[in-house]
Amino acid sequence: MTTSKPTSAALEGRSKPTDEQILEVVRRRGRCMTYYVTNVLSWKPAHDEEKRPVFPNLGTAFVRRRLIAMEKAGLVERVSSPYAVQICWSARAASEEAGRG
Repeated sequence: MTTSKPTSAALEGRSKPTDEQILEVVRRRGRCMTYYVTNVLSWKPAHDEEKRPVFPNLGTAFVRRRLIAMEKAGLVERVSSPYAVQICWSARAASEEAGRG
């Protein structure tokens, strides 16, 4: 009986994105809601020019927890939103990050 190695797609389903990968989405996409960051990380576009990893089983709660931790570290900030409950995020400017260190 032979066993096959799991494919990269199967391995991606078990892993979670790093803080840097989450932060990169916020930096590239600008102001965005938590659910949007999750969707970008969990869907593979038809024309994937970025060749980014995909995390199909990613939950919004995990992304929110990581964004809150990054907020405490001064990497992202909550910005105003027309929605009462949803959180909108923006990456801090490099000059602001340097001033906090």
